[in-house]
Amino acid sequence: MTEHKAAIYEWHNGQLRVLEHPREGMDLEQVLLDLPAGTYEALRTRDQAKFFRLDRHLERGVAGCKASGLPEPDPQALCEGINAAARHFAWEAKLRIDFLPHPSAMLDMRSTVLLSFHPLQLPPQETYQRGVGVYPTSQLKRFSPVIKGTAFIAARTAHKRLHEDDFEPILLDPDGYCLEGVMSNFFCFRGDTLHTAGTGVLGGITRETLLACAAELGLQVVEEAVHENQINRMNEGFLSSSVRGVLPVVRFAGKDIGNGKPGPRTLALDAAYGELVRSSSRPALPSDESA
Repeated sequence: MTEHKAAIYEWHNGQLRVLEHPREGMDLEQVLLDLPAGTYEALRTRDQAKFFRLDRHLERGVAGCKASGLPEPDPQALCEGINAAARHFAWEAKLRIDFLPHPSAMLDMRSTVLLSFHPLQLPPQETYQRGVGVYPTSQLKRFSPVIKGTAFIAARTAHKRLHEDDFEPILLDPDGYCLEGVMSNFFCFRGDTLHTAGTGVLGGITRETLLACAAELGLQVVEEAVHENQINRMNEGFLSSSVRGVLPVVRFAGKDIGNGKPGPRTLALDAAYGELVRSSSRPALPSDESA
């Protein structure tokens, strides 16, 4: 079977440009690290050319441009470009949208928005069924929690995992409270009460969706960070992201959360979220709704 490779695009003057990979043999992720520092959004395709809450991702992306002093893209043109690129790529993918301060000369760009499509690689199904371990770190910090800045990608890439079976670091504030993962939002349950940090974290699109799902399921939500020393009092935990969805967390700093297995409330939230994603994913352009 032919390997499907990542591809990079831009939308310029109403035309899709397929950009050449500038460094043969170098992973595209490394190429993206060499782009001018800017902001970005990341999400996944559904049925190759549909997206869940793309409008919210673009709203956050434009807000990040405003806050960072970056050129602001035209949302309609951006949707046209995403739609064209997704149909050209024609493969289930992780989409990264980079908002740059100026066109990249390395990629021979003519605009300031780069669309990179990477063949979708999710954790194995058994990982979702078994759950993962996470560990706390005070060595990593976002430069600005409200902006999804690319400079943080370089910092988290350089960060070394403490243990091989630790899936993702959890950022701590100066007082030891758990904020979020480096690529995810972090949640934990004590009984029927869902805890997650309400400040000092990136406002995740999946996070806000899950909080709404929790309310519909009758779960109490407390948007306050839990101290790392209090995690042993929690019964369940999970990570959330737009690409990976809901991923149960069963260990924190090498110790089991609850009984060390994905819990029933996490699984119920995951099911509610999954159903919403299936019923609400749409093409980037409303005119392609029936496609």
